[in-house]
Amino acid sequence: MSSFESFHPLVTFFFFASVIVLGVCFLNPLFSAVGLLGAALMHLRTRGKEGLRLLGGMAIAFVVLSLLNPLFNPAGDTVLFTYGPNRPFTLQSLVFGMVTAAMFVTVILWFSSFNAIMTGEKITYLFGRMAPSLSLTLTMVLRLVPTYRRKLRSIMDARAGIGKSGATGPLTSRVRNGGALLSLLATWAFESALVTADSMRSRGFGLAGRTCFAAYRFTLRDGVLLAIEMLLTALCAVALMTGATAVEYFPVISLGCPTVLFWLALLSYVSLVLIPTFIDCWEHILWRFSLSRI
Repeated sequence: MSSFESFHPLVTFFFFASVIVLGVCFLNPLFSAVGLLGAALMHLRTRGKEGLRLLGGMAIAFVVLSLLNPLFNPAGDTVLFTYGPNRPFTLQSLVFGMVTAAMFVTVILWFSSFNAIMTGEKITYLFGRMAPSLSLTLTMVLRLVPTYRRKLRSIMDARAGIGKSGATGPLTSRVRNGGALLSLLATWAFESALVTADSMRSRGFGLAGRTCFAAYRFTLRDGVLLAIEMLLTALCAVALMTGATAVEYFPVISLGCPTVLFWLALLSYVSLVLIPTFIDCWEHILWRFSLSRI
C-alpha cells in the first residue's frame, strides 16, 4: 500500500489528473523520460510484484511502437538505413516514435495506479453530490473488468471441477463448454445489473434532498500537498503555453536553447511525478526511525 493513498481523495485525484494531462501534452524527450520514470515507480509501488508483468508488456509495446513509427513516417534527414525500394529509416522518426511510445506507456501506467488508489468509494465521494449519475457510471466502469475477471475465474474453476472445462478435451467439447461459460457470465451480469438498480432505487438514488456519506476529512497536510501540486502543475502549464519545452523533430532534431523557464518546468515536473515516491520514502524513514527508538 502506498502512503500517498492515505491523503484526501481530492489531493490524489488532482495529482493523477495533472500527471496524465501533462504526460500527454509534453513531447520533449527529457519530460517524456521523467514522466515514464515517475509512472513506473508509482505503478510498482501500488501493484507490487504483480506490476512487473504489466511493465514487461509495456516495455514490449514501447519497443514495437518506437520501431513502427519510422516504417510509416520516413521524414527526417538522418538516414540510418534503407529497406524495401529505397525507403529510408530515419533517426528523427525513430526518436519521435520513442517519445510517442513513452507517452502511451506513461498514460497506461498512470491509469493503472489511478485504478488502484482512486477506488469507487473515493470517486463517489468526490462527484456524488455534483454529478451522481456520472459518479455511479465511473464507479461501475472502474470495477467492471476486475469484477468480471474474478467471476469468470470462479465459474471456470467450478465447471472444471465437474469435468466441463473449456480448456481441455476435444474441440467440439471445448467450444460447447466455452459457449456455456459465456452464457453463465452474461446471465450473472444481467442479474447483477438488476440487483444494483433495485439497490440504488431502494436507497433513494436520484431523489432530492438526499444526503451523502463522507468518510474523509480535509486536513492541513492535505491542503499543503494540494497547494504544492497546483503550483508545480501551473509552472509546467506556463512552460507548455509559452513554448519553452517545444521540440522540432523534422527535418532535424532541434531542442532549441533551454531557458530558465525550461529548467524550472523540468524541475517542477520531476518534483510533481515523484511526489508519491518522496512521500513513501519519507514514511519509510519515519517508520524505521520509530522502530530504532523502541
